[in-house]
Amino acid sequence: MKHPDKNILFAIVILLGIFFHWNEINKFPSFIHAWSQSDHYALAIGFLRNHFDFFHPVTYVLNPQFPGGFQQINETGITAADFPVHHFMAALIMKFSGGVHPWCFRLYILIYSFAGLFFLYKLSFLLTENKVLSIFVVVLTATSPVFVYYQAGFLASIPSLANLFIAVYFYFKYSKSKALKYFVTGIVFLTLAALSRTPFVIFLIALSGQETLSFLKNRKIDTQKGFILAFSFSIILAYFIYNSYLRNKYGSIFLSRPLPPDSFQNFILELKQIFKNWKLQYFSISQYIFILIILIYKTYRKLILKQKASKEETSLITFTGISFAGVFLYFVLMIKQFPAHDYYFLDTFFPVIIFLVIWMLTGFPRIKRKFRFVFYLALLVFSTGFIRSSIKVQNQRRQTGDWDRVQTTQDNFTDSQKLLDSLGVKTDAKILVIDAYAPNIPFILMNRKGYAIMTTSEKNIREALQWDYNYIAIQDVFLFPEVVYSYPEIINLIEKVGGNGKISIYKKLIKPRKTKDIHDFLHLDMEKALIIKKINFDSLPATCWKNTSVKYNEDKNSSTGFITSDKRFGLTLTLDSLAGLKPKVLLFEGEFFNTVETNQFFIVVSQKSSKVNYYRATEIHSLLSRKREWQHIYLLFSPLPEMDLSESELSLYFWNPGNNNLLYDNITVSLF
Repeated sequence: MKHPDKNILFAIVILLGIFFHWNEINKFPSFIHAWSQSDHYALAIGFLRNHFDFFHPVTYVLNPQFPGGFQQINETGITAADFPVHHFMAALIMKFSGGVHPWCFRLYILIYSFAGLFFLYKLSFLLTENKVLSIFVVVLTATSPVFVYYQAGFLASIPSLANLFIAVYFYFKYSKSKALKYFVTGIVFLTLAALSRTPFVIFLIALSGQETLSFLKNRKIDTQKGFILAFSFSIILAYFIYNSYLRNKYGSIFLSRPLPPDSFQNFILELKQIFKNWKLQYFSISQYIFILIILIYKTYRKLILKQKASKEETSLITFTGISFAGVFLYFVLMIKQFPAHDYYFLDTFFPVIIFLVIWMLTGFPRIKRKFRFVFYLALLVFSTGFIRSSIKVQNQRRQTGDWDRVQTTQDNFTDSQKLLDSLGVKTDAKILVIDAYAPNIPFILMNRKGYAIMTTSEKNIREALQWDYNYIAIQDVFLFPEVVYSYPEIINLIEKVGGNGKISIYKKLIKPRKTKDIHDFLHLDMEKALIIKKINFDSLPATCWKNTSVKYNEDKNSSTGFITSDKRFGLTLTLDSLAGLKPKVLLFEGEFFNTVETNQFFIVVSQKSSKVNYYRATEIHSLLSRKREWQHIYLLFSPLPEMDLSESELSLYFWNPGNNNLLYDNITVSLF
C-alpha cells in the first residue's frame, strides 16, 4: 500500500478546517469567551483607528479593567497587550478588504493554524519516520475540541501554538543537520510565540534548558547559540518592560498578574472544577483512549522489550519533560484562571501532550503487510470518532438562549451604529454603556468609543454619570432589573432621545427633574397602547387570565393573588387570535409581597408560532429585597418578535422554581 503524501495531508487539514468552520467564518465573537475574543477583535480594529501605530494598541473602552476594575479613566484608549502582531496583520487584511469584517481575523488565524499543523506533521515525520502515524498526529491535534473551537477565532493562542510547532520542527531539523540556520529559524518562531502569548516563554526556557544540559554533557560552549538565545530573551524582556510601561501609564484590558491558589485545599477544589468544566473539551473520550493505548504500548516496548532510544527520541522527551515542569508551575500560579478559561490549556499542557504523543510513536515498528489493512482501519475508526466527538462538543458550545447575556448584548447592539447615525450622534462621541456585560462588544457594534459599566451597583452608576461622555446607552431588557432598581434616581437624571426597541439612547440632564412618571420616561403613551390587560383580584378576571388563585389580605383590606411553595407556575396571561396586532414592546407592572427572603422567581414572556419561538425569563427575586413590604416591579420586554397575534400566541406567566410563598396584586400588562 502506497504511503500518503503531503497532498493528502494538505487535503485533510484544509477539509477539516472548512468542515468545522465554514458556517462561522464571518461570525461576530460569540458563545464561550466572546468577552475575551471581542477584546482581541477590538484591538485589531484599533490599528485601523490609530493609523497602524503598532506600539500604541488601542481599544474602544476608555475605562480599562486593570487596574481598578473599570473604575479608572483612560481617555486615549491605549492598552497594554502582548505583542499584537497578529492583530496588526488582521487589521491589514481589514484595510485591504474595505471593512472590519470578522472573517478577516478568523481566516488569518485559521490559515496560521494550517501552517502549524503542516509543520507538526513535518516534526512528527522527522522523528518517527512514519507518514501515516504523522498524519494521524495531525488529525488528533486538529480534532481536539478546544483546538477546533479557537482554530478560526480571535485569540493569539492558536498562532503562538503554530509558531511553537514550527520552532520545534526547525530545532530538531538543526539537531540532525547541525545547520545553524535551522536553529536561528526555530528561535525566531519561538520568540514570536512567546511575545504574542506570554506562557510560551516556558518552551523557550525549556529549549534553553535542553541546550544547557547538552553543554554540561559535552563540556563545550557554543557561543553562537548562546548569543542567539540571549538575544531572544533580550527582545522578550525589552517588550515586557515596554508593556509594563504601557500598563502603568494607560492600564490594560488584559490580565497580567498571577492568580495562585489560596491554599492546598483551594488548589484541589480548583483542580476538580477544571476537570468538571473541561475534561471532555480538551480531548474527547476516544482521544484519551488512544493516548492511553499508545502510552501502554510505549511502556511495554521500553520495559519489556528493552527498546533503546535514539538521540532525537531522548532529546524530545527531555524537552517535553522540562516543558511539563514549566507549564505545571505556570498552572499553579494561574490556576484560578483555568476553571473559566479553557484556552489556557492550549498555551500550556496541550502542546506538551502532543509532543508526548510524538515521543510515544517514535521507534514504532513497521506494520507487516498482512496487518496493514487492520491497522489503517483502526486509525480510520479512531479518526472518525475524533471528528464526531468534536462536532458534538462544538454544537454544545454554540448553544444559546435568554440566559446568554453576551449573546443578548450582541443581539441588542446589532444595528446600533445605524441608530446612532440616525440620531445625529457623531462618530467621535463618547458613549457611556450601563450594563455592558462584555465591555468591547457594544462599542464595536456602535463604532464609538466610551465607558463600560460592568457592575450596576448604585455607587458605580452614580460615579459613572459624573464622567465626561456625550450619550448613554442602555439595553431595554435590562433597564429595570439591572439599572433602575440598582439606582432608582437615574430616571430623574437622564432623558431618552431615541431607541430601536433593543437599546435606548439617553442624555444626562443639566438639572435633575422632579419625580417623573415611568411611562413618560420610557416614551410610552398609554393612550396609544395596542392592548392593556389588568387584574386586581377584587373582581372577576377576564378569560385571558389563568391560575388566578385569590386570598383576602387584611393589611390591604382587599383580595390579592398568591402562589405557594408547592406550585411551580402561577398567574398566566395568554393572548391569541387578535387580528392585526403586531406588538414590539411589552411593559409589565405589578406589586409583590414577601415575608421571607425570596428565592428564584421569574416572570416569563413567550411568543410562539410555526416559525418563531421567543422566550425570555427575567428574574425578580433579586428585586424583592425588602421583606413584609409591598414592592412595585416594572419590566420591559423588548423587542418582541414581529408576529401577528392572529397567527401566534403571546403568553406571560410566573415561574416559581425557588418554591416561594408570594403575594401579588395590581398586575398590568401593556403592549405597544
